[in-house]
Order: sequence, then structure tokens, then C-alpha cells
Amino acid sequence: MNQPDKGLPLVSVIIPAFNHEQYVEQAINSVLTQTYPAVEMLVIDDASTDGTAGIAEKLARQHGFKFIRNVENIGLNPTLEKGIHLSRGAYLSILASDDWIPPAKIEEQVELIASGGLDAIYGTGWSVEGQDATLIDLGDLEAEFVEGTILDRLYTDSSHAPLLQSALIRRKPLIELLGDRRRFKSDDWVTLIRLVERYKVGFHNKPWFYYRQHSANTYRDYWFTLPIKTEVISLVSPESYRARGLSNMLREQAQFLYMDRKRGLATKFLLSSMMLNPSIAGWTRLIAQLMQRVARRAIRRVTGRVG
Repeated sequence: MNQPDKGLPLVSVIIPAFNHEQYVEQAINSVLTQTYPAVEMLVIDDASTDGTAGIAEKLARQHGFKFIRNVENIGLNPTLEKGIHLSRGAYLSILASDDWIPPAKIEEQVELIASGGLDAIYGTGWSVEGQDATLIDLGDLEAEFVEGTILDRLYTDSSHAPLLQSALIRRKPLIELLGDRRRFKSDDWVTLIRLVERYKVGFHNKPWFYYRQHSANTYRDYWFTLPIKTEVISLVSPESYRARGLSNMLREQAQFLYMDRKRGLATKFLLSSMMLNPSIAGWTRLIAQLMQRVARRAIRRVTGRVG
């Protein structure tokens, strides 16, 4: 395991793990192979019922990183918060135990934070489904950060915002935002909004993590995520943004329903979305996204790849 070098800020990578025995080794190895020489890693297993803890513990003995196992399952956020408090780094990076990061992620991000005087930096990533890797397209997000208009997007749309796994964040801001993370279940979205509101945050249009797609991804349970997104729009977004935010959320819900072939219910959500905010741009984007997903499914059927 990399050890702190004198003169370089320590970066703590925190991996909260639960029932990812087929993925956790790749996540850990991606941290072990970072090119930045001052990294500490903490893996906290949240009482997994499969082989996740055994794999992580064995690797910890081999490579000397810190491994903690919760006696009972306490949930993702308390587990993550435990890791934050146990860590020592000046910078913090959060990595899900089913994702992984490229070797130069931390080195590149430390340099960009230092040169730009930033409190945090986000990027994009690769969405990995089976054998297919697709660049996560966030459009003109980098320009919005530079121009200072990024909150116009963040107040109304969580599905086209950079993900926490792509970020590197200074320790102090992240700790100061733990109260907001405890309050809202859509905690990564709220963290990003509050960071941009209160601190200096940058974005670099470069893929800094691999986002593994599988049946247990939280966003796929769109009936679970619907109320927690509504909570953010209702309580965090300023009033002038709420109609557009609710419209985007309903349109996204319709997209999931169409993909599940629940066309009648999807149409109702789309009509509700249009009544709140009849945006031609939003509808054009939705149609493009649906066509892309249909095309990817067709390619996998033809090639025999499993997504």
C-alpha cells in the first residue's frame, strides 16, 4: 500500500462495502495501483452476508490498508461517515465497492485542486454494462462550472450531474456537510449542491471512475428514488426552480417506465411533466436518450453480449 510522502498531501480513499464479493477486489486493486504516492485506503464492510468481508480482510493483510467490519448492518451513510472520521487525509475520495478508478485519478485531481485553489473537483466516468463501456455524457457541464451557471442545472436535475465517485474533496468541506448528508437520502446530490453553493468547486470533463451497471444499482429502483428526489427539489432548490425540477423528475420517471414497457403509466408521467414545464429541449433530450438505450440493447442482442 502506498505510504505518505513528505511534502505531499495525504489522500484517503474510503470504500464502504456490502455484498459485493464479485466486485470488491477490483475496487481495492484500483486504489492500490494509483500513481499518486500518498494514499491511505479504508475499507469498511457493513456486515456483508456473502464473501465480501473475507476478500477485503485478506487483501488488507497482504497490502497493509485499514479494514473495518461492522458488527451489524448500519447502512451506507453511517458506514461512510465512520470511514471519514477514521481517515487522516487532507483530501477524501469515496469509492463504491462495485466500482473502480483509473490509475492516475488521484494524481491528476490533486494537481488540479492545488493549481486552481479548489475545495473539490468532479469529473465524468465510464458506465460499464456487461462488456460494454459507455462514456457518461454530461454535455456542456464544464462550461457551466466556468460560467458560474451550474446551479441552474443542479437545482433541477440530478440525473445529468457529476457523481460523487468521480470527485476528490478537501476534508473540511466534506465534514461540514455531513449534517446535510444525514438529513437527505439523496445525499450525494445534496452534497454537490451545497459544495457549489458554499465552496469553490471545479469540473474537468475527464472520466475518473468506472460505474458498474447491474440489477442492484439504487437508481434502478425508480419508485424508491422518486420521493427522495422530490424531497430535495422541495426543500433544497429555490422556489423559482421547483416546477422545472419536478418536471425533469417526472420525465425521468416516464423514461424508466417506458424502458420497463409500462407505456400507459409512462405516458401519464410525461403529460404531467409537460404541464409543469413544456420544454422542447427536454423532450428532445428524452427522445435521444431513449433511442440510445434501444440501440445499445439491439447491439447486445446481435453481438450476444450480456448487459
